[in-house]
Amino acid sequence: MKLLVIEDEPSLLNSITRYFQKEQFLCEGVSTYNEALRRIEDNPYDCIILDINLPGGSGLQLLRYLREDKKRTA
Repeated sequence: MKLLVIEDEPSLLNSITRYFQKEQFLCEGVSTYNEALRRIEDNPYDCIILDINLPGGSGLQLLRYLREDKKRTA
């Protein structure tokens, strides 16, 4: 399962991604709105863990983008 974690707090992002990697998930992490948008555009993910407050934009904006473009996550 491929996960994307979008979290702007470095220690929390590191903790979440390490946990999922330890559990044998393919897990990537980003910390800004623009990084998240690029990753979402370039890669399919089974699950996205999304923070609401991000540098450069809102997690809610990303959620709307995902819904409008009908991007699929499991």
